[in-house]
Amino acid sequence: MGVTGLLPALKSIQEPSHLSKYRGKTLAIDAYSWLHKAIYGCSMDIVLGKPTRSYLNYILRRLDALRHFGITPYMVLDGDYLPTKGNTEKERRGRREEYKRLGMEALRLNRRQEALNHFNKACDITPQMAKTVIEELKFRGVKYVVAPYEADSQMVYLEKQGLVQGIISEDSDLLIFGCQTLITKLDESGSCVEIQRAKFKECRESAIGLFDDAQLRLTAALSGCDYTKGISGVGMQRAATYVNKYKTFTRLMQAVRFEGKLKIPAEFEEEHSRAMIAFQYQVVFDPRTGKHDHLNPVPDDISPEYLELCAGKVLDDEIHRKIAIGDLDPMSKMPLLSRESPEKNVMSAAVPVPAKRTNTAPARTIDTMLSMAKPAKQRTSTAPQARKSALQTIDQFMTSQATTVKRRKILFGSQESGSEVSSYFAGQSRTTTLEDEDLKSVFSEQNSSDFNLTDPDDDDDLPKSKPISASLPARMPLRDTTNQVTMKLTAKKVTGGGFDRNSLSSFRFQGT
Repeated sequence: MGVTGLLPALKSIQEPSHLSKYRGKTLAIDAYSWLHKAIYGCSMDIVLGKPTRSYLNYILRRLDALRHFGITPYMVLDGDYLPTKGNTEKERRGRREEYKRLGMEALRLNRRQEALNHFNKACDITPQMAKTVIEELKFRGVKYVVAPYEADSQMVYLEKQGLVQGIISEDSDLLIFGCQTLITKLDESGSCVEIQRAKFKECRESAIGLFDDAQLRLTAALSGCDYTKGISGVGMQRAATYVNKYKTFTRLMQAVRFEGKLKIPAEFEEEHSRAMIAFQYQVVFDPRTGKHDHLNPVPDDISPEYLELCAGKVLDDEIHRKIAIGDLDPMSKMPLLSRESPEKNVMSAAVPVPAKRTNTAPARTIDTMLSMAKPAKQRTSTAPQARKSALQTIDQFMTSQATTVKRRKILFGSQESGSEVSSYFAGQSRTTTLEDEDLKSVFSEQNSSDFNLTDPDDDDDLPKSKPISASLPARMPLRDTTNQVTMKLTAKKVTGGGFDRNSLSSFRFQGT
């Protein structure tokens, strides 16, 4: 960006300054210069096509600083590329693509810092990003204009017309265009460096201070700028020496060819010719009339076709106006959308970003969803069936074993008579009668994993017509409670070949 070596050659006239010096003035701002700094905090998101407003926040902080010091900002944004600058932009685009490839490769290998360094070099400022800035400028009432082509010539034009009293930029090309007050190297605190065109004669580093505007443009062309590649081996200081010695382009070319020390590219003379027109007569926009103009009055000896090739094409004034206010893309001339606008799809198809899952199913109403829903399964408990099965198993087993049947009769009595008990128990016992419902409530406390002798299904596994009686020895203590009879029975599961002596391990009666 700019003319390499120009600012160092003007070091003696660079004056340290501060924004407070320009209170009450209107300064043109090179918006893209700020954006190039702003993207370093979000370059990865921009290259990968992710939405971000970090670059906008940087711009707004800078604007707040200007307002704090009483400065009226006039933001100027770049437009389309000049045909003269086509090769330069093509080379830059190729370098950005290569850095993007390297960044993607480093990101794939999880080398994030290396990827970030590459993405910083691969990131480019787009009209869509500029539109994001423009929308915020409109909201804040900040003056702005989108140049038909380059912001450099547009800012110098505003200065020439007295609309601004200085230019804030990092691009040294502005001095070649004819900028009178360049404010550069601005930091967050408001400190900056001022370079006045009127002080060039005080420059002690080189002969640049002795040059007029035409010789200054020739020096830039020899050393290399945005419009020429320059001559190999010729930097700013050497170019200034040649210009100071030979004064004009024609004499300089003759002397250099005669010396034979430098190899002049075949295309250099044509590049120089185009650069001189681009520096002086580039198409700009006049915000007062809403029409196009040229940076300087165009001589009659320049053909319109050659002028268009070097300085930009003149369009319909209405198109220029819509470009200037940010309604049209300065490159495609189509309606311009903000990069962060919901309507703008900023995701690049070439970027290997995992695709988000989308629901392509048709919308369903609540009635449709209810009709498609599967009926809920009824919750059924298997505990009663398990207990029933256990009772049947016990009953069958006890029926098939004579000894067991006898013990059952001793404990519970015969279903036929209800009175057959052991003579031991008959002579020394007291009887407590439990009704069926009491028995059910007692046995229902047992865990379903044990044999529970309750009959929840109310079938005929347990007798209903007669009370179940049990006799206990008189010496077995009874504990009285109030209006409550509780009996607990613990039975072991049936194992092996029979029901052992301890299968019915304990009876406990409490009652009145």
